Amino acid sequence: MLEREIMRDLEAWKDRPHHPLVLSGLRQTGKTFIVREFGARRYPNVAYLDLRANTAVHAAFAGSFDVDHMVLSITAAVPDVRFVPNQTLVVLDEIQDCPNARSSLKYWDLDGRYDVVATGSFLGVKGFRDPYPRGIPVGYEERLTMHPLSFREFVRNAGISQEVLEYAQRALSAKESLLPAVHEGLRSLYLQYLVVGGMPEAVCTFLDTHDVNAVRDVQQNILQSIRDDFGRYKNARGEEAVNEVLKLRAEACLESLPAQLAKEYKKFQYSKVNARGNSPQKADGLQYLVDVGLVMRAYNLREISSPLEGAKIPSEFKAFFVDTGLLASQLEHGTVSSILSGNLSAYKGAMAENMVAAAFANDG
Repeated sequence: MLEREIMRDLEAWKDRPHHPLVLSGLRQTGKTFIVREFGARRYPNVAYLDLRANTAVHAAFAGSFDVDHMVLSITAAVPDVRFVPNQTLVVLDEIQDCPNARSSLKYWDLDGRYDVVATGSFLGVKGFRDPYPRGIPVGYEERLTMHPLSFREFVRNAGISQEVLEYAQRALSAKESLLPAVHEGLRSLYLQYLVVGGMPEAVCTFLDTHDVNAVRDVQQNILQSIRDDFGRYKNARGEEAVNEVLKLRAEACLESLPAQLAKEYKKFQYSKVNARGNSPQKADGLQYLVDVGLVMRAYNLREISSPLEGAKIPSEFKAFFVDTGLLASQLEHGTVSSILSGNLSAYKGAMAENMVAAAFANDG
């Protein structure tokens, strides 16, 4: 089992006065696993509801938001679930598939007998946040974002001890050289992390096999599973539908990214996106990738001054993958081999640059 730092955030949430928690983030970053593990560690009882797989339970959130009524309806629809007051963590998995369940969080909070954690992957995407006929519980929920494993998490799971990491941190803070053995070990792991990235399944596959081709297969499958959901939304009747135009533009923007990062001039250019439409229309596709959590922007600045947001140039930015491993899976094998051998100028340094961008996003 991978050790994840977000577990400490979940522990801290439980140990203080709190509202229901909404854990969001890119698909397959391990949200469901970490919440269920957290529940098993800290609660005598966990009531787990998969709102994507079990659509029958949606009816429990369609009527009264009285907690006793919802518990009655849930237990009628899911025979093996139990609710024990003051001892139960209620997990509402894939909450974006049931807007009324999101609306109900206010009433779980006011009732106070059950802790609630909801997970969702497309919560910031237009189409999932619009059809909330009963509103979003502003002031009655907390938000936390789960990212792929950071480099620090990667090296911890690779077997580097806390003592070694603390030593390296002290040395770097003091601008002192690391012991050669520590430096070489961490450098080797850094090169591996550039290629493997931090998606949990890819990391587990690598740590178990050290087979880069197997890792690449996992990464490509993850990326395809994310792409399969592009453009999916709930229509006004609550039915699933697909915005085909948005899907095509998002896919075209995604497919252009490796080539855009391979340029000497890495500013994102909509002219390089192979899709119909003008730049503002193609921008919808890129914004969708950002909302999904797959891509991030890094803006050019007119000047370095606080706040940076006020100094950015909106039309001048670079676009990066949120995970370097997903980018590596789109590159030819020769480039990956060069990176593993220590050639960070391979792919014109874009992998190292993407690593820095992902690190800032992870800590943000």
